[in-house]
Amino acid sequence: MGSSVIFGTQTIAERIASAAIIVMMTGVSPARVFAQDSGLAAVVESGYAILEGGDPEGARVVFEQLRSAEPSFGAAYAGLAAVEAAYGNWPTVAELATVATELNPTIPIAQTLLCRALVVEGDFTPAAAACTVAISLDPDDPTAYAAMCAAQVARYRWADAVTYCRAGLQAQPDSEDMHWRLGVALTNTGALDEADIHCREALVYAPGDPMAHYCLGALLLERGDDGTALTTCAAAVEVDSSHALAWYCRGMAHLGLGNIAEADADCTRAVELAPGEALGHFCLGRVASEAGFPEPATEHLARAVELNDQLIAARGTLGDVLTRSGRLAEGEQWLRDALQRDATADRHAQLAFNLFEQGRHAEALESYQAAERRSPGDPHYLMNIGNTHRELGDVEAMYANF
Repeated sequence: MGSSVIFGTQTIAERIASAAIIVMMTGVSPARVFAQDSGLAAVVESGYAILEGGDPEGARVVFEQLRSAEPSFGAAYAGLAAVEAAYGNWPTVAELATVATELNPTIPIAQTLLCRALVVEGDFTPAAAACTVAISLDPDDPTAYAAMCAAQVARYRWADAVTYCRAGLQAQPDSEDMHWRLGVALTNTGALDEADIHCREALVYAPGDPMAHYCLGALLLERGDDGTALTTCAAAVEVDSSHALAWYCRGMAHLGLGNIAEADADCTRAVELAPGEALGHFCLGRVASEAGFPEPATEHLARAVELNDQLIAARGTLGDVLTRSGRLAEGEQWLRDALQRDATADRHAQLAFNLFEQGRHAEALESYQAAERRSPGDPHYLMNIGNTHRELGDVEAMYANF
C-alpha cells in the first residue's frame, strides 16, 4: 500500500502525523494496537481518538477507508467493531470482532469486544475464552476485566466472577455495573457483608438501574429478610417492569412470605419476559413445590437445570421434590450431584431425608450429622439425628440429641 491512499483529504503519511498529535492530546492507549503493522498504528489510533471524542461516524470513515485500503488488516475490523459497540449493535460487533480476531488474534480490543458481544448474545463460554485472551494481551485494560466479570456472573462461576469483578472495579471504582455484579457474585459465595456494600454502592451510582435493586434484593433474600427484600424487589419492578429478574426477585420474596398466589403471578411474568432465563423456571418450580404440585415443579426445575447447569439450587430442589413425590432413586441422584457441587448444611439434610425414606438409616445419620456440623446446634438437625438414632435402636443417643 502506497502513501497515495487518501483518508478524508489526507494521505496516510499526513494522517499519521496528525494522529500522533491526537494520541498525545487524548492519551489513547496504544495497547489497543498490536505490534505488527506498526506503520498504521497512528492511523488506527486516530480513529479511536475520533470515536472517543464523540464522533462515531467520523471514526467509521477512518476505519472503513483503512479496511478498503488493507482488506486483511485486522485492526480496521476491530475499529469498526468499536464503532458499532458505541451504538449498541452487538450482533454486528460480534461479526466484525470475529473477523478481526481471525485475521490477527493479538488485538486486545477485538478480543474484548468479542467477549462483550457474546455476553450480550448469551454465548458465555466463548465469551469467557475471548476475554481470557484479551486479559493476557493487555492485563491493564479495565474493560476486559469488566467483560470477563459479566461473563462469569452470567455463567454462575461465582468465585471467578469475584476475582475479575474486583480487578475491574479497581480500574473503574464508580462503575455501577461492576458494583452490582460483584455484589451478586459475593452473595452467591456467602460473603454477605461485603456484598451489601457493593449492592448499596450500585444503588448510589445508578438508582434507576433495576439490577442494582436486584443485587440488594437477592442479598436480602439470602439473609432471610423477605419483608425488606419484597420492598427492594418491588422497586426493581417499578424501575423497569420489562426486566425479568426484577419479577423473579419479587416472586421469591413473596414465596418466602408465604404469598403463593403472588409469587406464582410474579414468577410467571418473569418466564414470559425471558423464557430462556433459568431463574424464572426455578422460581416457578419452587412455587409449585410449595403449593403441593410436584409434576409442574419437576418440569420447571428440570427446565432450569437445562437452561443453566450451574444453577445448583435448582438441582438440589429438584432432588428434594423427586424425593417427596416418592421417586427416591432419582431424587438421591440429583441430591448427590448438588451436594458434590456445593456441600451446604441444607443439602446434607435433604440427602439424609432421602436416605431415611429409603430405610438406609446409618447413611442418613451420617448425612444429618454432616448437616449439623455445618450448622452447629441447629435444633431441626439435632431432632432428626435423634429420630435416626431411634430407628437404629440407640435410645441413649436418641435422648442425647433431643
